Amino acid sequence: MKRRVLLDTNMMAYILDNHILDEKISQLTKLLYDSDDYIIVIHPDTLKEAQKIKDKNKRDIFISKLSVYDVIENPPKMPDNFNQLAGCNNENDKIDNELLYSVVSKCASFFITNDKKLLNKAKKLGLEDKALSIDEAINKFNKDKIVINTPAFIRKEHLYNINLKDSFFDSLRKDYLGFDDWFNRKKEYSENMAYISKRDGRITSFLMLKEEDENEDYSDFEKPFKKGKRLKISTFKVEETGKKIGECFIKITINEAMQKNVDEIYVTTFPKQNALRYLLEQYGFKFYTYKNSKNKENTQEMVYVKNMKDKSTYPFVQIKNQNIFIFPVRPEYHKLLFEEAEDNYQISIRDTQGMNTSANAIRKAFISNAKIKEINKGDILLFYESHEKKAITTLGIVETNWNKFNSIEEIANIVKKRTAYNNAELKEVCKLDSLVIMFKHYVTFKNSIDFNFLYNNRIVNGYIQRPLKIRKEDLMKIIEVSGSQAQFEIISEN
Repeated sequence: MKRRVLLDTNMMAYILDNHILDEKISQLTKLLYDSDDYIIVIHPDTLKEAQKIKDKNKRDIFISKLSVYDVIENPPKMPDNFNQLAGCNNENDKIDNELLYSVVSKCASFFITNDKKLLNKAKKLGLEDKALSIDEAINKFNKDKIVINTPAFIRKEHLYNINLKDSFFDSLRKDYLGFDDWFNRKKEYSENMAYISKRDGRITSFLMLKEEDENEDYSDFEKPFKKGKRLKISTFKVEETGKKIGECFIKITINEAMQKNVDEIYVTTFPKQNALRYLLEQYGFKFYTYKNSKNKENTQEMVYVKNMKDKSTYPFVQIKNQNIFIFPVRPEYHKLLFEEAEDNYQISIRDTQGMNTSANAIRKAFISNAKIKEINKGDILLFYESHEKKAITTLGIVETNWNKFNSIEEIANIVKKRTAYNNAELKEVCKLDSLVIMFKHYVTFKNSIDFNFLYNNRIVNGYIQRPLKIRKEDLMKIIEVSGSQAQFEIISEN
């Protein structure tokens, strides 16, 4: 559900007047117009003020332009004591106070004005975080704008640009009664988009997400949800296997859920979809209930839920008393393993075709010839790009590891499609006692932790040329400046 943003009456008059918009006002209105999270609303008093315009032609034009915006319906009546608190010397003050009271009474989440008197009044009333100047609003809405980084071969597309006749949708049409009608209804809303990949002009994967609020109806569930904010996986289908697109979609979904700050993610699926259910379970989804609807085979849908407030599962990192290591990674392999940590990544043909499977995957493989024997399941790995960035960019958690093999082919079979090495490089690098670590990529730090910080804070005492074990308190220093604190939870263990 979109949050309402109320604009000052004078701002509305400026926006709708027949002249070129100020650059900042133009930027603000575009941010709000394009937003999935906010919507511009007007107060009924703005309509009343419009009626006072003496020139009939100007009045009619202004009112007709106002009609494209939602009006706050029947806002609560402002009590007399609010006028006293805010200060009221004339009719204009009273109108200003009505606008501010609409924020107090939750009719609008934010009020935007460049009137310094109004902003001072808002501060006096304790509304400084809700009443914003244009500059403050631009900074806030730019910061809040949700941007999900995706691999080059996956793009976000409006539903109206997607060909429903593509044979990709045949199985969905077969499983879901009325699928075409549902899809066509969704096409009518411009905010409805899907993450898709294509090959030779045909769709090969499709992910559609829907944000739901406290007013959503779940009465068709055998055990209905409690009120809350949720992200629904409306459609999740991967036709082209082997590229780890399923894991990529999980990552996209969870990133969007975190940025939208929802309570839960859920999806409905049929029992026969074993591969999808197994994938979901690997990342914290649990069976919740059945949906009271059936497919053409008379089978009920299962509802799987991931609790985003539960910090014991991916993508949240619990810091206990596990080992913590910094692993150096050469730039060419860092690019292949952690593409999203690259600022200026040069896209190749392989990237546009989704062939870089180690970047797509959440579960990755790392191979080292360092003689380390104390790495265990649950240990934390910090990956340090050792030449160009000279910084820690990412964090993973160990799932398992091996260091005894019968052949190089055995290693290749374990790490295929999850390692940055190609087959030739595996034969060159690997030994029968190489350390092969399987880990999940949990965090890409918003702020990379450079060598100077590590050295100045005595986390390292020289160049990082081999794996290095660090202390828990060192990790805490890293997290503090990483910009990714929300993904960590400290667990006290006696």
